[in-house]
Amino acid sequence: MGRLLIIAAAAALLLLTACQEPISQAQFPQKAGKQARPSSGKKLDLNSATAQQLSELKDGRKRLLTNRQVESITEFRTLHRFKRVADLLAVPSIGEKTFLKIRNHFVVGD
Repeated sequence: MGRLLIIAAAAALLLLTACQEPISQAQFPQKAGKQARPSSGKKLDLNSATAQQLSELKDGRKRLLTNRQVESITEFRTLHRFKRVADLLAVPSIGEKTFLKIRNHFVVGD
C-alpha cells in the first residue's frame, strides 16, 4: 500500500511538472456557491497543519476533507514539501473537484 502511494505520488508530480502551463497560473473555473470560505478567515499552512486541523476544516457544518484525504496529505508531505497550494493536485485522493473546494483554505509558508 505504501509503495503504491509513493508511485502514485511520483506519477502525479511528473504530470504536474510536465504540464506546459504551470498549475499556479492555470485558470480553474469558479462556480458560484460551490467554493468554501475559511470560517475563521485564517488559512492553514499545508506544510505545518496538523492532521486534526485538516480534519476540522469545514464549510459550514460539512467537513471538507475525509479521513483518507487527511492521511494522504500528511503522508505526501513527509516525502515532499508543498511549494504551492496547487501541489495538492498531486496528492492521491485529492481530485480537481476537492481541490476547487479547499484551495482557498490553505497557504504554503517557508
